[in-house]
Amino acid sequence: MKRAAWAAVAATVALVLGAGDVAAAVTPDEVSKKLSQQFGVQVLRVLPTTIDGRQAFVATVMNPAGNSNEAFRIDHLAVDAETGALLPGFRHGNSGYVLPGEPPMDAGRNVNVPADGHTWR
Repeated sequence: MKRAAWAAVAATVALVLGAGDVAAAVTPDEVSKKLSQQFGVQVLRVLPTTIDGRQAFVATVMNPAGNSNEAFRIDHLAVDAETGALLPGFRHGNSGYVLPGEPPMDAGRNVNVPADGHTWR
């Protein structure tokens, strides 16, 4: 009896995690449907892009109406085009986390000094 229960749990976990999928490419419609079901958001659009040299989608999603500060909040989620998995928003760099699209820091530039060089006190 216990063995059958564990087998059922393992099958459910494999189904949820997508262990049976073999790197099948996903479509924007599939991404939209998956995100809306998984997170309960309204998907506004799904655009193809390239992130770190891999094909991906960027989905613009909106939280549903409600009585919270999160109502109608717009977010952008990156999804791998091959697996359909979410891509992390932060990536490790040499000096810490790097946001996607963040301009590189200039090592010789002092960010606290105004462009005209005049510091107000």
